[in-house]
Amino acid sequence: VSVNNAAYVDEFEKLYLQIPFLDTSMTKKIAKTFILNLITLNPYVYWIGKFINAVLSKLNVLAYFLDEQFIDKKEITAYPYPAKLSNIFAQIGISQISNLDNNLANRNKIIKYYNGILNIYSEKYLENESNLFLRYSFLIKNRDYWEKRFSNKIDLSIWFKTIASGKNDNFEDIGYELGTNKVSEYVCKHIFNLPTHNQLKHRELEKLLIELKNSGDIITKDRIL
Repeated sequence: VSVNNAAYVDEFEKLYLQIPFLDTSMTKKIAKTFILNLITLNPYVYWIGKFINAVLSKLNVLAYFLDEQFIDKKEITAYPYPAKLSNIFAQIGISQISNLDNNLANRNKIIKYYNGILNIYSEKYLENESNLFLRYSFLIKNRDYWEKRFSNKIDLSIWFKTIASGKNDNFEDIGYELGTNKVSEYVCKHIFNLPTHNQLKHRELEKLLIELKNSGDIITKDRIL
């Protein structure tokens, strides 16, 4: 948790002192997952890496927090929730922060490459330094088709496909009634997110990007369903 309001610092400090660390076995498993994912999800070997990753997941070699369906933290038994960040993950986080400027510069380069083909965002929007892209997001028709086409080359990990992450039904359990926010529900059905991380071989996506652009499936203000 990052807090930029002094009024909350003391409360979070109290919470931090009360909660446990993950146990050693879980910490090691997550660290192993991080290292293996650097290999299996690397675009250079992704065509085979995604299958290796799936097998390792089924064998319970990898650690993922699959707790989206729970609505009460008492249901989470695989690990203590919430939990403190272990030293190894803190060190990884610090190393990422120290490389933040290079990371953002590389993402900006990839975004401009995408936009040079798809022309989703205005130049003015892209040049605004406060607009940072973790993903290059836009809306499309026939998302399942395009997700399948792109998934052979990159790990899309499509985000925001539901109004409550990981939950696709029984929304009344979390106090949401379908139809009360039609804009969000529409976006969840059509959003498409292209990654911008520094391992991405974005130029190898050019043919697919041009095909998507020419398909007429991109949804804009002037062309909506």
